[in-house]
Amino acid sequence: MKFALALAILGLLACGGGPVADTTAAITPPTPTTTPTPAPTQSAGGRDYEEGRELFEQGCQPDGYDDKQCRQAVSKLEKAIQADPSLKEAYLTLTRAYWNQAYGTNSKSAQAALERKAKDVLQKLIVIDPNYADAYFELSVRADNNAEQQKLLERTVSLNPQHPEAHRYLAQILLEQGKLDEAVKEYKLHLQVSPNHSPEEAAHHVNFALALEQAGRTQDAAVILQQTLLITAGESEYERCRLFEYVDLNRYASFVQLKAGVERTRPYCTNVEHRDRAVQLEQQGKTGEAIAELQLQLRQNPAYRDAYFLLEQLYLKQGDKLKALSVIKKYFETEKEPAERCRAFPLVHLPTYQSLDPLFIGKLKRECEPRPR
Repeated sequence: MKFALALAILGLLACGGGPVADTTAAITPPTPTTTPTPAPTQSAGGRDYEEGRELFEQGCQPDGYDDKQCRQAVSKLEKAIQADPSLKEAYLTLTRAYWNQAYGTNSKSAQAALERKAKDVLQKLIVIDPNYADAYFELSVRADNNAEQQKLLERTVSLNPQHPEAHRYLAQILLEQGKLDEAVKEYKLHLQVSPNHSPEEAAHHVNFALALEQAGRTQDAAVILQQTLLITAGESEYERCRLFEYVDLNRYASFVQLKAGVERTRPYCTNVEHRDRAVQLEQQGKTGEAIAELQLQLRQNPAYRDAYFLLEQLYLKQGDKLKALSVIKKYFETEKEPAERCRAFPLVHLPTYQSLDPLFIGKLKRECEPRPR
């Protein structure tokens, strides 16, 4: 699982659209973090909804968009709503299908028409249930201007105070307006209610914190960064290092726990110049020189895992299994974190694995076995 590596501050909420599956920019309608709950099969339109939802997931996504399947999804979802107008999730899925269809066409007039249809579906849903928070949220991310978007987001959180994405989007709007106290309050609410601990979500947290830092709210930024450290505790140190790579720790010198936590991750992805040079040399066919660079890399930064396994690979390429074994043994002696050792174990190349001490392999496998809760 990879963290989003581009940690420049995310653009604040803008109006306008795009395909639904975006995970980092706040300007496009997000794919829900959970699959919509299937409609009861006994419902008149339940079967059509389930078939339409499946077609939507298969062929109506920005990644791998299939116009034929998306049209079939739209047809099924429209039938489901006609048969049972109470199927709220069918309205939401149909909205997303229309919206993604709009971005699957080259015709500007057809795109505009499909966008209008998407919004019309949501308006009909609001008439059916004026207190359905998700309908207002889906409208908010398709709003024509910031004022309309803010109003819809405020309506969303008033109806559902546990709506994490609405709090996050509203926080970004308030930050853009310079309403820092309100922005911080909304983002803290987002952190409290969000069940999403994905890498993309962690990147959102860091980016929002960096924006607060630039606005002079270092203490609030530190609170968010510290919480992000806790949330990502189960991820690899390399990925956490990349996540916090652009956090200037000089600005957080008084936040001892945060500074120490981020500093612990730094060796896992920094000071890698020799490794980069080794890759270039190997691409040029200069394996011996590449090995020398990797040896320098390990002397400079013994925590950088990638260098060990690249070095192992080059030794095997030269037919030197003993040196390949030696460098892998050195890695496992150097790395003291059990979780990191377990993540690295599958990276060992087969010839080296076969040369490892069976007692060591058995010990490491036991160390990596899931523990009963």
